[in-house]
Amino acid sequence: MVGLVGDCFLGSNSNSFDRNSRRRSSLWNQKRVDRRESLNERRRSVYQRFLEALFDHVEFRTDETRRAYDRIKCELLLVASDRVLKELPMVQEASTMDMNALGPEDVHNRVSALFKAMRKDSFERTEIEGWGFEYLVPIGKPTPVNGR
Repeated sequence: MVGLVGDCFLGSNSNSFDRNSRRRSSLWNQKRVDRRESLNERRRSVYQRFLEALFDHVEFRTDETRRAYDRIKCELLLVASDRVLKELPMVQEASTMDMNALGPEDVHNRVSALFKAMRKDSFERTEIEGWGFEYLVPIGKPTPVNGR
């Protein structure tokens, strides 16, 4: 009888341990998901502000726009994925040069690659690719007014 009571007691603790272990595992997984979602939200915000600063700097080229662009680049370095950071030097080079020196097609290709990398970071999946995506990128190629 003592052995039977002991087995029941150990079995009870074992089940309790398994439940607690699963609960801790579930909490850990949820925290990991929450951290990932928080990082994705932060990235989206930084990417949006970076692109705004980039557009302003390219268009106006003032000391103020350069400072804003430099500040947001620092923030970008903290949260951007390696994929985005690999595309950044090409865009940065284009942003400091005259678009006529590079040619609008080259600028467009550089910015398109950065946009694509940022979208891959921001969304689990996207179906906008190829010509449809290229058509939407607003730098380097003028957007046709009449839809051609």
